[in-house]
Amino acid sequence: MQHLLQGQEDRINSQSRKGIVAHFVKRSACYQDHQQVWCQSKQLDYDCIKEVTLYKLIMSRGRPKTLLDSEFIRSKLAVGCTITKIAEETGVTRNTLKRKMKESNIPRLTHVTLPDVEIDNLLTEAKMSLPFAGERLMIGYLKSKGYHIPRQRIRNSIKRIDASGLVERREQTKRRIFRRCYSSPFPHYCWHIDGNHKLIRWGIVVHCAIDGHSRLCTFLKCSNNNRSTTVYEYFVMACEEVGYVPVKVRTDYGGENQLVWKAMVGLKNDINKNPVILGSSVHNQRVERFNREINTHIRARYARIFYALERNGKLNIDDPICIAALHFVYIPRINQVLDNLKACHNHHPIRTEGNLTPLQLVAKSIHLYNSNGASEPLETVNSELPDNPTTVPIHAPIMDVNEDDNFLNSFNVHLDDGADGQNLYDQVKLHLQEIILQR
Repeated sequence: MQHLLQGQEDRINSQSRKGIVAHFVKRSACYQDHQQVWCQSKQLDYDCIKEVTLYKLIMSRGRPKTLLDSEFIRSKLAVGCTITKIAEETGVTRNTLKRKMKESNIPRLTHVTLPDVEIDNLLTEAKMSLPFAGERLMIGYLKSKGYHIPRQRIRNSIKRIDASGLVERREQTKRRIFRRCYSSPFPHYCWHIDGNHKLIRWGIVVHCAIDGHSRLCTFLKCSNNNRSTTVYEYFVMACEEVGYVPVKVRTDYGGENQLVWKAMVGLKNDINKNPVILGSSVHNQRVERFNREINTHIRARYARIFYALERNGKLNIDDPICIAALHFVYIPRINQVLDNLKACHNHHPIRTEGNLTPLQLVAKSIHLYNSNGASEPLETVNSELPDNPTTVPIHAPIMDVNEDDNFLNSFNVHLDDGADGQNLYDQVKLHLQEIILQR
């Protein structure tokens, strides 16, 4: 490459080359990390590609052409970023970006034209699993399903299908808590992890993790135990799903977090000297705020159902058969609601962040994660996981049921029985009692 440039000394002096190189670096710095990842995926040498690109810029006449990666634009549009936001990040004008999209056959994000009846049906379906969800969560729900609908039409639909709930939520906002400003430098800098024990009476625990910078919900799962192996499994699955490992984790002093602590301490380095932050749960702000959503959509709904089963004499919390039947029916149903809540939350616009969604906030600032030296791989803890880790005991025995049980294997716990799963619970409980009698 050097001998090609040396032959053009009479046409291009050293000063002009420096200006062109500076122009290229300025234009491409905003998505340089993305170019490197793309070159690695194609098994190409990034330095060689960059050198050839510089040569083409120097040898061409006129103003150098702005280089825009179509895959980078597609990834931004996939999370709902607007053309204006993408143009600001790439350092070009809206018209230049539109022209590049037209050349690459990249369609623009447009609103879906649906009649009011179909919008009402979609929101009614969402209200079945999240009856207390408001306007912003409904916007997130529609975006997670691939529907981009004007906000005013969503507001009108909520007024038609949930007028009483709209008034009730407005009254609740008057009693909200005003907290101090929270700050986190970049996405996945700190994950706030906590467990929700509002359903502990029936041996059900909800574990969740929230990214402090973007409010992204990285995992949200319900289980029948509070073991450290369970929380660690959720943590590893979340890291694999998002593709990043947090720099720090913030938890309480509970023993269910000890394996996560152990994994994070294994990633300790000169930059990340304090990977684990411990403190009281009431000061774990991000996840405590999200616990309010869990209490609203999970605890308020299912505690009412479980108490009704107890009043009717169908549920005895000291009977392992009742608890096993309850877990078999309701834990998958609760996890389905939690999946919907997670999707709604990760796609809902945040008022204090310019109406950007958590996914858009991650896409906007994820380059700061690597630039701060935080790109550490998830290493395997070089020690065996304890069989009986120290955790809060939960009176939720697991019945030894044959895995070849045709009735349980073919049983659909998500079936709508018209009684919030109570009829399904009766059927499973009766079947388990028959198994015990046969033994």
